[in-house]
Amino acid sequence: MQKLKINRMSEQSTCPGCHESIKGGWSSKSNKLLTDKETKFINFVLKQDQPGYCDKCGTVILYKAKADIENERSGIVRYLEQNISRVRILTTHVPHNWEYEALSIVTGQSVTGTGFMSEFKSGFTDFFGGQSGSFNKKLANGENLCFAQLRVKAINLGANAIIGTDVDYGDVGEGKGMLMVCAAGTAVKVSNLEVLGDDAEIVSTLPQMSKRLYEIDNAIRLVWVIE
Repeated sequence: MQKLKINRMSEQSTCPGCHESIKGGWSSKSNKLLTDKETKFINFVLKQDQPGYCDKCGTVILYKAKADIENERSGIVRYLEQNISRVRILTTHVPHNWEYEALSIVTGQSVTGTGFMSEFKSGFTDFFGGQSGSFNKKLANGENLCFAQLRVKAINLGANAIIGTDVDYGDVGEGKGMLMVCAAGTAVKVSNLEVLGDDAEIVSTLPQMSKRLYEIDNAIRLVWVIE
């Protein structure tokens, strides 16, 4: 005969954390265990291995843990946003004196607005005029978006630089009124960091920060939706 799955509430009469009695029901005197996911989240934040918490001892801890981990997450995101541009992107395939491990190809794509070709054609005869400025700005925005994607993907792989980068441009869509920018390069992990100059120390921290952000996001998803 298949054994019935016993509810966790019936398995324990006291809380493993504070040893208060576990009481069911919806009255003001009820005291339930937190869910397994909530317990796992608290243990992740506090770096401990407590088997469980109840409403009385765990609720305050749970929301304080959420506030603490969200503060840490915000700090990591700011740090990455401020320093991601330090990751070198080179067209060179074999940079001089670099010692590195090639990890993977990384790619980035962007598509810019509509009416690109008409703007380009009307501005080409006056290349140094306002139309040309608008055209160049769209190109630059597309390139910057692609480079940002390359950098994020690279540090997620544990890399600290990108080499052999190639950038391509094309018009796409019905009537070909949109500009597409594509970039691809090889994410590498440089071992002799001194070749990266003043950026070496900060760049070396970015993969670890990205990994920590991934761990935090997974933990938050256990209980809450990331905004």
